[in-house]
Amino acid sequence: MVELTAEGYSLGLTVAEVGRQLRAAYDGKIVQIINSGGEEIEVRLSLTNANRENVLDINRLPIVIDYGKVVPLNVVAAVYPRQGIKKIKHRNADLAAKVLADVDNNITNEREIIHELQKSSIPLIESAYNVDISLGDFSLEKEEQLEKLKLGAIVSLVLIYVVLAWVFSSYTWPLAVMFTIPLGLIGAIFGHWVIGIDFTVLSILGFFALFGIVVNDAIVLITFYKEMRGKGVPTDEAIELAACQRFRAVLLTSVTTIVGLSAIFFEDSQLADYALPLPVTICAGLAFATVLTLIIVPVLLSVIESMNASLGNKKMTKMLVG
Repeated sequence: MVELTAEGYSLGLTVAEVGRQLRAAYDGKIVQIINSGGEEIEVRLSLTNANRENVLDINRLPIVIDYGKVVPLNVVAAVYPRQGIKKIKHRNADLAAKVLADVDNNITNEREIIHELQKSSIPLIESAYNVDISLGDFSLEKEEQLEKLKLGAIVSLVLIYVVLAWVFSSYTWPLAVMFTIPLGLIGAIFGHWVIGIDFTVLSILGFFALFGIVVNDAIVLITFYKEMRGKGVPTDEAIELAACQRFRAVLLTSVTTIVGLSAIFFEDSQLADYALPLPVTICAGLAFATVLTLIIVPVLLSVIESMNASLGNKKMTKMLVG
């Protein structure tokens, strides 16, 4: 930092003028441009490397004043060391400053902090200092990602239903399979609450993975049920056989997935803490859905088959009456 002395002011100097001469001395001043072979070569005049590297020489730097006279820098100005600005940032052609902070997830989370700042501190700062405060690009991008994930969830559910309806050749059996998805979501939410971690973008990505995993158990049951029905086994007996015969397959499918992901729970690194919501979502959701799948899916199959039989009887009755 450069600060003019009383003598510097009396000689008519300004801080800007002294700064320009300091910059020319250390950064160099273009005195001539030579064209050689179609290229421009700049000729710069500056202090020697030895003078620039010696901090003490700055006080003896000659400063030009009126009439071509020179005086040492320490006569007209005082130089104080200070951390300089590394980069001047702009946003929409306005000067901008970025504020960063680390969040202690054991106390609060990013969303709560932003909400509290927007409600209390930010309006006061904007009115007091005439500045505009907005979320950074990363936060805005995260909000946009959440909106896209909502649309992606709807598309995923529709595609899962279409695939299941095509495979089972039924419009009602896929409903029993897809009912396991909300069971998995309930388990994932419960798992976050038990462990005491907040929902993040990774939690939502875990939901997408959970969509495809939890339906596997129901598919195992319904596929076996379809085989039994194809052999002429009555509905209730086919449901009972599917629940009993496929119990081990359903359990192993879930347990192996949970055990494989549980390794991350024993990691204590920062990366593992960041990624923790993903395995919590999958493991907790899958464990909860597996237990209820063995109970609820057979019940839903029985209800769906009863409804189909009732509708079929009504159609048959109308045909006979007609």
